[in-house]
Amino acid sequence: MKEDLLILSKIFSIILLFLLFSISSIAFAAVQSHPASQITPGIFGEAILPLGNYTFPLSLYVNQNLLVSGSIGIATSSLTHKLNVNGSLRLIPIASTPPEENGTIFYNQSSNKFMCFEAGEWKECLKGTINGSGIANYIPIWVGFQTLGNSIIYQSSEGIGIGTTTPLGTLSIAGSNGQLVLSASSDGGDFNIFTNASGTLAIYGANANTLNLRLLDGNLIVDSGSVGIGIASPTTKLHVNGSLRVDNSTGSAILFVNDTSGRVGIGTTSPSQKLVIAGTFNATHNNGVLMLDDEGNIKVGI
Repeated sequence: MKEDLLILSKIFSIILLFLLFSISSIAFAAVQSHPASQITPGIFGEAILPLGNYTFPLSLYVNQNLLVSGSIGIATSSLTHKLNVNGSLRLIPIASTPPEENGTIFYNQSSNKFMCFEAGEWKECLKGTINGSGIANYIPIWVGFQTLGNSIIYQSSEGIGIGTTTPLGTLSIAGSNGQLVLSASSDGGDFNIFTNASGTLAIYGANANTLNLRLLDGNLIVDSGSVGIGIASPTTKLHVNGSLRVDNSTGSAILFVNDTSGRVGIGTTSPSQKLVIAGTFNATHNNGVLMLDDEGNIKVGI
């Protein structure tokens, strides 16, 4: 009886050692590198016992599908994400658009851009992120890095407003300092155009070579300097280089000065003498009178 028990004990020990050796060999093989020739279609890591991770030292070409329930590491053993790559990653450009599923990324061969399917539509992936908020119709302005806000420029169907949301024309400028300033870089002078609350339109400059001009109640006012017409250096308040014509309200000439002959016509634009008056005239001096009446009579001293 004792001999039988001893024999059974030896057999059980041999079997136990064989099982332990087999399990150790399988587990050891599971963590070793497998040449590509040893890889066959199937499921890895789901045998009778969990066998751990598989490492492939050579290039791995998958002709059909590769299903991984865990993580994949390429040139790294640090598996912190589903796909971990130590090195560069390239998406081969494709011509056809993949199925429209949120989260899909591909490189478009035609546009040479990365495309992402996001929120139900294709978008360019690498455009950056711009944050900020604003009010409709205001032209945005950068208020910080990648942040937009409102500027003082407002656009409506009527035009552009600076300092106003109700432009009255193509461009309206409003405010306590609502003026247009044109600066010359050569001499540093400024040319300012503005209007005040009384409706006066003013044009003035910061140096002596600029014009101080106002438009008030339909009148054009030159505050300083002279006006030259056809001449850059007027010597009188009004200096005209060329012929001068003054018309009445009906468009008829009442005064004409011929710049070539130097003749003056009153009521005519074709003076034949130094002074030609078409119509009546009356001249007085120290109670003396010289008059030409409607009948062509000249009267002296009357």
